[in-house]
Amino acid sequence: MTDTLTPELGQFWRETLILASVGTAVCALVSLFSDPRLAVTILAGAVIAGTNLLLLARWIARAIARAVEASNTRVGGDETDTHELASNRPERPGSGLRLALLLLAMLGVLWYMPARPEGMAVGVLIVLVAATIAGFRHNQAI
Repeated sequence: MTDTLTPELGQFWRETLILASVGTAVCALVSLFSDPRLAVTILAGAVIAGTNLLLLARWIARAIARAVEASNTRVGGDETDTHELASNRPERPGSGLRLALLLLAMLGVLWYMPARPEGMAVGVLIVLVAATIAGFRHNQAI
């Protein structure tokens, strides 16, 4: 099991990052003329949401790969218990650590920077819309 991206998945992530970057830049430029604090918070929200999305996707891909590997081992004739197979592999820090670090980053942005909370929400929304558009385009290409 490797952490390398397949070409299709790499193209999906590139397209998501490009769309999110363009959307974030447009919103930040528009809000820069009205309120610079909002522009900074939009950028921070997009970075935090993009990081969350990427880490969550990698964690889910690893979990699926481990489940498929355990299923293949069990079907292959070896009667090894799947719990034994899963316990033999060292576990990386999972979603609890990821969630805690991202919440601390959001708290740091909102508490210590002259930030506006609605900018954080706009940044997160931009990344989600970009991932949705890239997903639709990726499914149509397949």
